[in-house]
Amino acid sequence: MITIDKAIDINAPVAQVYQFWQNFENFAEFIGSVESITRTGELTSHWVVRGPMRTKVEFDALTTENIENQSIKWHSTHADGEVEEVKSEGSLTFKEHGGMTNVQLVFSYSLPNAIANKVAETMNALGFPQKDFDKGLETIKSKIETEA
Repeated sequence: MITIDKAIDINAPVAQVYQFWQNFENFAEFIGSVESITRTGELTSHWVVRGPMRTKVEFDALTTENIENQSIKWHSTHADGEVEEVKSEGSLTFKEHGGMTNVQLVFSYSLPNAIANKVAETMNALGFPQKDFDKGLETIKSKIETEA
């Protein structure tokens, strides 16, 4: 699996930062490779993500942990009997320190076949989607701090 591991300090209380991130739909507004995330249930969501070479990848996800002001975790799911095309998992952890909140984002994924994974690994080496996540996190930081 390809893993993206990013951290950012946001000048806002942990409760405000956690509340923003708890709404997965916000990801699509700020992280360019995320086209849309739609809640499909209390703990489920449908993701549409743009991958390398203009590919579009869709998957469903299940929230597996949601501890207020501390952490959110999720992983991809598939219907019984179906082959899981995309495997992904992610976590967000929130730690308050000195009036700021540190957000740690870890997102891992693998694509449905060896060729697609090789392309993704090459793009990863070239900075995709890390640069997209860096830009998105800075935009999120700015938005939250403006609202604080």
